[in-house]
Amino acid sequence: MIENIDNVRKIRVFLLNLLSELTLDQLNKIPVELNNNIIWNLGHLISTQQRICYQRSGLKMVVDEKFFKEYATGSKPERDISFEEWANLKK
Repeated sequence: MIENIDNVRKIRVFLLNLLSELTLDQLNKIPVELNNNIIWNLGHLISTQQRICYQRSGLKMVVDEKFFKEYATGSKPERDISFEEWANLKK
């Protein structure tokens, strides 16, 4: 189990390092042929993990319901994310 948690942590650190040079505008940009952006995809990773690990187990999610709904399956970015929201997402 510890190995699985460590793998998730390593993947998230890798992604954050990979994206560290991108601007907020680049992270918020939705390519013409797609319907989401990089920030939404990172939020979706967190939302999906919360659903699988907590909600389906009958436990209270660590993220609030608003965050969960904003990045849940079937959602899409409705607005640009602020610097403060991006900093919170990275935590």
